[in-house]
Amino acid sequence: MIEISQLKHLRKMLNLTQSDFAKIAKVSQSMIAKIEAGKLDPSYSNVKRITEAIDRMKHENEPTVKEIMIKKVITLDAKDKLKDAIKFLNKHGISQLPVMKNGNIAGIIYENTLLEKATEPEFAKLTAEDAMVEPPPTVSEDTKVSAVSNLLKYFSVVLVTKKGEITGIVTKADILNNLI
Repeated sequence: MIEISQLKHLRKMLNLTQSDFAKIAKVSQSMIAKIEAGKLDPSYSNVKRITEAIDRMKHENEPTVKEIMIKKVITLDAKDKLKDAIKFLNKHGISQLPVMKNGNIAGIIYENTLLEKATEPEFAKLTAEDAMVEPPPTVSEDTKVSAVSNLLKYFSVVLVTKKGEITGIVTKADILNNLI
């Protein structure tokens, strides 16, 4: 629930008139005016309608991952050698590489996975397919940033796709950079 005394401030942040907001919240404009003037203490059901309307409006204005994703996604083919993966990581200053097989996302290689594999005697012969782990989650370009933020609590990266093609990648740093 919102602090009802903050209604005017929240409504103005959403750039809405009292009348427009009242329609969205399914209450009367005069009720909004009286609440904002401090002349009416609304019922619980009206506060709930107002709160739900504000929540809907906040999410409608929320950016999508398309607006914050890194569009240049560097990938490896499943048959590429692990030494090439290390070169890509170093060259581009990244810590993970999606692995592609027959044009599809097959997995991902993380720095720590490469460190584990580096101690194996046949390291020079190992391919991306030998070191990859399950692919990270994928979302569509119109997914809200808050949804991806929740995924990033459990995964270090989220891939963005459009019609099955990788169009971007989002990390925790991308979310944080969007906040400033």
